[in-house]
Order: sequence, then C-alpha cells, then structure tokens
Amino acid sequence: MSKIGVTNPTIEEYNTFVMEFKKISQELGRAIKDKELKQYNLPSARWFAIHSNNPNVNSFSTFIEYEVRMMPRYGLSKENAIKYILDLQNNLGRPLKKKDLIGLKNNSIGEGVIKAYWGNFNNMKKELNLPITQENMTCKKTSIFNIKRDIVKLCAHILNTENRTTIKKDDWSLLSDIASYASCSNYLSQDNITIRNFIESIGFNLIEAGSGYNFLYDDEELVKSQYEFFFSNYLRDRGLIFNKDYYRDVRYAKFIMKYNCGYNCDYVINYNNKLIYIEIAGMLRDYKDWYYENRIINNKTRENYKNKLKTKELLLKDNNLNYYILFPSDLNEEYLSKIFN
Repeated sequence: MSKIGVTNPTIEEYNTFVMEFKKISQELGRAIKDKELKQYNLPSARWFAIHSNNPNVNSFSTFIEYEVRMMPRYGLSKENAIKYILDLQNNLGRPLKKKDLIGLKNNSIGEGVIKAYWGNFNNMKKELNLPITQENMTCKKTSIFNIKRDIVKLCAHILNTENRTTIKKDDWSLLSDIASYASCSNYLSQDNITIRNFIESIGFNLIEAGSGYNFLYDDEELVKSQYEFFFSNYLRDRGLIFNKDYYRDVRYAKFIMKYNCGYNCDYVINYNNKLIYIEIAGMLRDYKDWYYENRIINNKTRENYKNKLKTKELLLKDNNLNYYILFPSDLNEEYLSKIFN
C-alpha cells in the first residue's frame, strides 16, 4: 500500500485507501470513525475529504455518505435521509415505527437526523406522506392549559439561552418534553387561538417558515437568516468578537484588487492571524447537490442565487483565498470545528 497521508496522491493511491476503508467498514458493519483511522493504518479524515474527486465531498461525513455509500454518524443529508427512510418503509411491509430507525446501532439513521430535519418522528411521517399510527403521547394526556405552558416554557428557554424574542417553528425541536408544533396548533385552535396570537400575547414574535428572519445583537451585528444566527452564535461561543475578530458583509472589492462588483462576503474571520472567508448558502438548503453538480434549479430566484454564489466562489478560488461555502447541513459542531482546527 502507498505511504499513509501522501500529500499529492495519484488516483490509484487514493482509490486504494478508499477500498481499504470500505472493506474494513463492511467488516465492522458501520463506517470507520475518524479516531479509528490511525489504528487501521489509514490517512486522516481530512486527507480523505481533501483528495476526493466527488463534488459532493467536502468533509469526512460527506466522504462516508457519497464516496463510501454508508451512513455517517453526523451530517447525513436530508436527500439521503429521505431515501433511507422510504427504502426501509418499502421493505417493512407495515407502518414504520420509531425504533425501526433509531433502535439499531449499526448503520442506522439516528434520532439526531430526525430532529434536525423534522423536529420529531410524526412530523417526518407527515412530510413524507407515511401513515401515522400513534400521535404524540404528550398531546394525548394534555390540555390547552398544558399546551400554553409548553409554549411559555419554550419561549423562556430561548430567551434565557439565546437572548432572542423571535420564535421559529424549528425551535420546537429544542425541547424534547413539550408538545409538537402541530399539536400546539391543533389544541389552541379549539379555543379559537393561533400560535402566533398566543406567542404575541406573551411578548414574543413568531416567524413562519419562508418569512424573513432578523436579529440584532447588542453590539449591532444584524443577522438576516436563522443560519447566519446559528453561525454567528458559534463564532461568539468560540470567543470571537464582532468587528474585531470577524466582520460581516465585507465588499469583495476590499480584499480583491481591481474588482468593482457590488458583491459582499457574508463573513471575513481573522483567526490565529489568518483570514477565513465564509459564504452561507442558506437559500440553497435542499440544493447542495445541485450546486456542486451545477444543475439548473427550476426556480428563478434560487437559480440566480446559485449562479451568483458560483461567481463568488470562483473569485475566492482564483485569488487563492481560504474560503468555505457553508450549506445548512454543514452547520454542526463537527464540521465547523475542523475549519478552526
């Protein structure tokens, strides 16, 4: 076998390591963990991600998903999560149960994936038009009073942990011991109340899916999407300071000579005396594969956004800048920590 971690491997050398990775993973019944690579005399997780020619691969998780064709521990795409769920449902011959997905230890989808993309098991079933055999048990034993209490509990949690009064539908996945968004809506409607009305009555604001999302920090950083909000919170949790360690909406003309177009870069980060350029591809949440395969999106707004982002990436690449295009599926601790490590 070729030397481990060779800097510029040939296609044959890379494929040799990939085949060995697949072989060992099949014997284990799951993909090899990044911390196990050394004991199997394999290159690092970063090495596999960097040297893959697969356009979908930009991390160890996507390497496992798209190159090895196995289930990664973190960051499984929604596209493949849906495929896995529907294939399993077709093979079962009965309604899918929660334990069918998360009760297995090897190569299973994991409860985190369900929470990340749907919030809970029944929400997933509703979106995929699968039969629901049991409603949320919390809601079966609850009342309108308890529903209101759950919403107050959620709002208080968000205010205390994130210091925001804007509530999103996705926030219902933050707490596991409250009724689902759908159940809250159903119960409140019996009293001729909407979730929005009730949330506003206690001093908060509900942002519906597809609506704009704005949050202003005390230091006047303004985020305009839930993905920017997540990433800015991540930077702040690492101790980075707005307008000192990282900057927002920086014009490309400021860091690329002789370029006068009005494009802005979402984030420019000064970390360990090195600049990192970040673009958040929030509008392409479900179109990551389309972006890397340069497929035409049948939506004029998203297609224009994709082409603009392609132009930005070409500028960053041609000027040898250290950059990352972050899709919503990349916004997790495992992937982001690699950027700074």
